[in-house]
Amino acid sequence: MRDPDAFLIAQFAKELVAIRLNATEDPCALAAALVKETAAVALKARPEEADIVVADACYGGLQALLLAGQDVSRGATLMLGEIIDLAGSLGGNPAALSEYALEGFARLRRLLTQDQIIDLLETLDVHYKGAGTTLARALTRQADPSRRLAPR
Repeated sequence: MRDPDAFLIAQFAKELVAIRLNATEDPCALAAALVKETAAVALKARPEEADIVVADACYGGLQALLLAGQDVSRGATLMLGEIIDLAGSLGGNPAALSEYALEGFARLRRLLTQDQIIDLLETLDVHYKGAGTTLARALTRQADPSRRLAPR
């Protein structure tokens, strides 16, 4: 169980990205850089929680892009690249951190249209072989938003 007093990385990343989005010509690149920075700082404080830190940072950053009407697929692709780079600079496992990032992206399932999900899967897989498949698995572990609408 998560510590209720733990800082909320997803909320922090979302707010940080949202605040700075309007001040740049490339919001997706800025969001990816801010997610990397947020994850790097949090990983120094909580290296044993890399799964939570990376997933939360990616979820928050991608959520901010979605809410700002930006290209979610491009943003996710750039974020994944930054997370892989971060793993290298920290001497971590790029595959593990990539999977954590994809878990964070999958949390947006209930906010994305079917077309956005398909585009996200295809775009990630073009740039990072196997990332679309890994994301698809992570998406299946998320609650199905249509089930809330079904009569009981």
